[in-house]
Amino acid sequence: IFDVLMESFRLYVLNTSRSKFAQ
Repeated sequence: IFDVLMESFRLYVLNTSRSKFAQ
């Protein structure tokens, strides 16, 4: 359960940082 949660959180942060970098 925690492993999936961490994976989702990692993807969320990665997408957020990518979006910020794009702008």
